[in-house]
This record gives sequence, C-alpha cells and structure tokens, in this order.
Amino acid sequence: MKRKVGETLKEIRINLGLTEKAVYDGIVARSTFQKIEKDLQSPSFEKIELILERLCISQKQFEFIRNNFQLDEKEQILVEFRQMGYTVELDKINAMLKKINDLLEVQHDEMYVNLKILLESFALFQKTQNLALVQEKAVEIWNKLEMKDRWYYEDIILIMNILYVFPPGTLEHKVDRLLKFVDQYKLYEPKAAIDVVVKLNYATFLKLNGRMLEAKEMVDEIIDIAHSKQLVLYEQSALFKKAEIMLTEGKVKEATLLAEEVFITVDRLNFPALLDDFKLDWDLLHTELGLEK
Repeated sequence: MKRKVGETLKEIRINLGLTEKAVYDGIVARSTFQKIEKDLQSPSFEKIELILERLCISQKQFEFIRNNFQLDEKEQILVEFRQMGYTVELDKINAMLKKINDLLEVQHDEMYVNLKILLESFALFQKTQNLALVQEKAVEIWNKLEMKDRWYYEDIILIMNILYVFPPGTLEHKVDRLLKFVDQYKLYEPKAAIDVVVKLNYATFLKLNGRMLEAKEMVDEIIDIAHSKQLVLYEQSALFKKAEIMLTEGKVKEATLLAEEVFITVDRLNFPALLDDFKLDWDLLHTELGLEK
C-alpha cells in the first residue's frame, strides 16, 4: 500500500538530518508543516515540488519511496509488458491479461483497456495466425490515439507494438509521427530501446507485405544500435531478419550460417518459444522461396 505524503516527507527529512525549518521555511507556515507531516493537511502540488527541491529528491524518486521502493501499478504494468518483448508464449500473454482484467475491475483506465485489446490480439494471432484479425484490433487502438494532439509515454508503447500489422500505404506517416514523440521522451526513457522496437516492427511490416529487401539498411542500423546498447535479444531479432534478407537475396550459405548462430544464441538465452518461432519462420521462408533446407 502506498504510504501517505506527510509520513514519507518526514522520514526523508529525518534521514537527511534536516530540521523542519530548513525544509519548510518560506514554503509553508510553521503550523502548516506540522500538519503536513502528521498528514492532517495536504500540500498543493506546487508546494510539494518546492519541498522536494529542498530535500534534493525528484518527484519520481519520492513516489518510488512512497510506494515502498516499488514502481506504481501503471509503471509496473508497462515494464512487464515491455519485458515480454517478442514473446509468443500464450501462458505469459494470458497471465498478463488476467492481471489487467483484475485492475480493470477496480478502476477504469484507458491504458489498461488498450493494453487488454493489444494482448488479446497477440493471443488471437498465436492461435489463428490470422493477421487480418490482429489488424482489426490495431485499428481499434489507433482510432483512439490518432485524435490526440500529443502522445504520452504509454501511448508510444502501445503504438510501437501495433505498427507492423497496419495495411500497406498507411504506415509511413504513423512512423514519422511516432519517432517525433519518441525523440521528445529521450531523456525520460533510454531512446535507443524505443527506437529499436519501432524500427524492428517496421521491418516486420515490410516483411509481411512482401517488401523485405527494403528493410536491409534499417536492419543493419538496428543491429549496430542494439549491439552498442547491449540489447541482446533485440540484436538477435535483427540478426535473424538480416539472415532472412540474405536468404531472399540468394545468399543461401551466408544466410544459413547467420541463422544458425542466432538459433544457438537464443537457445543459450533460454527463450525456447522465440527460438521455435524463428525456426518456423525460417522453414516458411524456405518454402516460399522454393529452397530446400
């Protein structure tokens, strides 16, 4: 349970060895700060900002401390969703769906509603491999978010995970707009990880629409960024896409060697479902190109 504001302020102040006067003087009256620390009076948002400046504590860190050194529910859900990465495991998808459904029973939150739609589309695709059904869900989310003048962090996370399922001819302006807002959040969240996901999903879009070779330069860029930032799983996903491109170009031997290296690495990283998914895609591409394994 989240602790009260005054209780947390008092604990931080005492831990820093600061007097009440040193923290509150000039911000609130003496009678007021005593009520604040006893949680008998709530300070305004502006007053809290000034008090936290005196304590040399950011608002984000204050909320983290106040939440018993844990992320709040919404941040935790976003972290868990991002950690799912390229998961194709239905049990993980369903476990997160259950968690979101439980949260929605307590309170309505549009982010949870959209995440539920997105996760249901992931589960549906794993069961049916029907991209058209996923596109319907993606459009449902997009229609809500498109009307916003500005996209916030949770909007960015949602949009970058539905990019690859949009029909041809509708995606380019979405990517341009998304990258604009990604850039605005570069100091809030390590930009490289978001850039990599957006570009990987765009490369997947090109592949699904028979334009795989157009992704060649972008995939090389993703590999470089992911490698430099030690985003190992994303690097392997990009290397696998590079192997698919090479196979499509007729470089069978080089492509096979690269794909096998990816399979070994993903196996060592202990992502069996992702490994199975890569191997299935590899077999399907061979069939599509009329190649023997």
